[in-house]
Amino acid sequence: MNNEIEWAVAIGVLLTAGITRLVLVNKFKVHEGFVGLLYHAGEFVRTLDPGTHKTFGFDYTMNLIDGRKTQLTVPGQDVLTADKVTIKVSVLLSYRITDADKVTHEVRSYWGEIYGVVQVALREAVGGAKADEVLDNRADIGGQLRASVPPQLAKIGIETITLDVKDVMPPSDLRRAFTDVIKARNEGLATLERARAESAAMRNLANAARLLDNNPSLLKLRTLRAYENGSGDQLTIVGSPLEMLKGDT
Repeated sequence: MNNEIEWAVAIGVLLTAGITRLVLVNKFKVHEGFVGLLYHAGEFVRTLDPGTHKTFGFDYTMNLIDGRKTQLTVPGQDVLTADKVTIKVSVLLSYRITDADKVTHEVRSYWGEIYGVVQVALREAVGGAKADEVLDNRADIGGQLRASVPPQLAKIGIETITLDVKDVMPPSDLRRAFTDVIKARNEGLATLERARAESAAMRNLANAARLLDNNPSLLKLRTLRAYENGSGDQLTIVGSPLEMLKGDT
C-alpha cells in the first residue's frame, strides 16, 4: 500500500513538473523590419531582434515596433510670413524608428512629437522670410527644415530620411495678384519679341535696299532669273526699277 502511494506521489510530481515547464516556456516571434520590446510583469526587459525568442517564467509580454521606412505628410499649416501674409505650407517627411526603447518609453506619442517639431521649425523658417521669397525659394525653406528637424527627432530615436516642402498655398487674393503679374509679364515678353522681329525685318529690308542701290545689276539678274525659272515668285522692287533695268550708264 505504501509503495502504491509513493508511486502515485512520484507520478504526480513528474506530471506537475512537466506541466509547469510547459507553462513557463514563452515563445515570441519578431518579423524582419520590426523590433520586439520584451516586458516582464509590465517592466521593460530588453529589445528583441528579428527571429524567434524563448523565455521561461510567467507574465512575459512583447510589444512589436515597426522599424521600416514610413512616409508622413504634415498637412498645410497657416504660417505668418515676415510681411504679415498668411501662407499655408505642407511638408512631406519620411522617417525610420531606430531606437524602439526611446520612441516608446520617453514620449507619449512619437506622432505628436513629429508634428510638433515640424510645425515649430516651419514657423521659424517661414516667419523669417517675405511672402514672395517663400513662393520663389521654397527649396530654401526645405533646407532650413532639414537642418533643424532631424537632430530633434534623433533625440527620441527617430531617423529623418527625407524632408521637403510639399505645397505652398498663398491666400486667394495673393494668388490672383501673382497670376496677373505673370500674365502681364508674359504679354510684355510677347510684345517685346514681336517688336524685335519687326525691327529685324526692317533692318533686313534696309540692308537689301542699300545693296540694290549700290549694285543695280543685282535687281536685273534677280528679275531675269525669276522669268527664266517661270516660278511666278513675287519680286519686291526697292527704288526705281525702270532705271535699274536699263543697265549701268
